[in-house]
Amino acid sequence: MIKNFLTTISLMFFLSGCSPSFTFSTQDITPSKQIINLDLTEITVTTPSEEPSKIIRIEDCSKEEISSNVILSWGVALKDALKKSELFTKSATKKVNLLVTILEIDLPVFAADVTTKVSSNYKLIDNLTKTILYDDTVKTEANVPWNYSFFGYKRGLESINLTVQKNIATFISNLQNHFTKNNLNYILKSKKIN
Repeated sequence: MIKNFLTTISLMFFLSGCSPSFTFSTQDITPSKQIINLDLTEITVTTPSEEPSKIIRIEDCSKEEISSNVILSWGVALKDALKKSELFTKSATKKVNLLVTILEIDLPVFAADVTTKVSSNYKLIDNLTKTILYDDTVKTEANVPWNYSFFGYKRGLESINLTVQKNIATFISNLQNHFTKNNLNYILKSKKIN
């Protein structure tokens, strides 16, 4: 599915002048009522290692360039969302890394209403022991109707943006719920949100 996405998105960027404008930043993130007693030191976003890396150029834009733009934009948006959530604490003795693997981005090549499906896996890993403290696969989708824009590439791009935004927001919500319900020993304190 990643290959199909990259082919489609390559075409979209060709039509739009090959200037990707991903907007993965999630606006609806608010400070968490709980603080997790973990220090998040690193975020890594990647695609599955078994996915073949093929460069197919359309004008000056290659699949690798597009893939790296998706990964970079996802990482920046995720870091920003986690900062807004105030979920982790820098003073914690236990250090963790977050590994995000983009498993699927399913974008139709041609459609009036564009529905994009995204699946990604989030792993929270203890830096010292390499133990996986949290493992969740998040699946989201978003639809952009035909009347959003006459141009299909704009509908496709907006659909990708909305789906990834939803994916990040769902991950943060799931993470909060997981530690609140199942791992109370990791909850440093509750706080009041004004």
